[in-house]
Amino acid sequence: MDNNLSIRVSGHGDQWDRIAQEVEKFGESQDWTPEIAFTIRLILEELILNAVDYGTDDQSTEVSLDLLSEADSIQIELRDNGKAFNPLEDAPEPDFETPVANRRLGGLGVHLVKHLSDKVSYRHSDGQNILTIVKRREGS
Repeated sequence: MDNNLSIRVSGHGDQWDRIAQEVEKFGESQDWTPEIAFTIRLILEELILNAVDYGTDDQSTEVSLDLLSEADSIQIELRDNGKAFNPLEDAPEPDFETPVANRRLGGLGVHLVKHLSDKVSYRHSDGQNILTIVKRREGS
């Protein structure tokens, strides 16, 4: 099977289940370990749902996902047409000091993405937010 997966979705409606199923099938075809599959799914869920929920005022964000599964790593490119937003710099830092019930929302998901990934970069080009993530397969 091909080691590439491309998915395009519109922000209207709940499409996460379809994306998750396609990514799961792709991971199985690529012999991802359960740990890697879980990590990739968590990264994608956080980033895609944030793009859809906050990218545009009317949740009409268009999202494209491209996965490349190689022997030593998985590369993710996630594009959306939402408002320019660099989650690596613009998302709030998570608050680990305040009790959970009193914490402000935001930042924890991006914090997880940064720590679960081996490399994360952002750029804004041609009206699109573009996140590139690399996750090594060894030592998942």
